[in-house]
Amino acid sequence: MNTTKKKQVWILVVLTHVFFSNYALAEWSCPNKDQEQVVIGVGYDNKYYQPRIHFASQPPGYWTYLAYHYGVRSNYAKSMLATALTAYVTGRKIKVDCVINSGASGAPTVNSIWMSDSGSVPPS
Repeated sequence: MNTTKKKQVWILVVLTHVFFSNYALAEWSCPNKDQEQVVIGVGYDNKYYQPRIHFASQPPGYWTYLAYHYGVRSNYAKSMLATALTAYVTGRKIKVDCVINSGASGAPTVNSIWMSDSGSVPPS
């Protein structure tokens, strides 16, 4: 096989891999609450009062709602945001109880968030 053909095959292999990667075909889904997560982004949308976080395991551009149905007007969501901010600033791993929210166009939303030295979560 000549050099030009090898380059063409190599380019085809790379493009195929990129196309069929998780980033191209599958959206990020909620993690199992037994999986530790690292928060690498925290944001807030004033329009809907909804805080969002971005996990290291998420593809770029995907963000997860915190307490989607409550917004930061509730103490519940404020507590979750405080925990997420603490995890973001300290780099601590967290565990979350997350669901795909039909009300948010299928966007994932965190309903519970835990940060523990033991890595455990409280019983439900």
